[in-house]
Amino acid sequence: MDGTWGEWSDFSDCSTTCGGGTQNRTRLCDNPEPSNGGATCSPPGSETRSCNLISCIGITLFIFVLHQTFLTHFWLMK
Repeated sequence: MDGTWGEWSDFSDCSTTCGGGTQNRTRLCDNPEPSNGGATCSPPGSETRSCNLISCIGITLFIFVLHQTFLTHFWLMK
């Protein structure tokens, strides 16, 4: 009996928090596994996708602007 792919796993956590990283997921040839000389599943048994594509500088700048806005608002309320 030939093997058939099982379900994909969830994607892994992103390899970076910003600046572009990757996530991976896998699946097994186990639904069913090949038996009695049957063929194994043909690739791919894994996938990769891009994640967290926003530049780290962009995130840092965004946080800085939020912080400055909060401080300005705080001092105006005094």
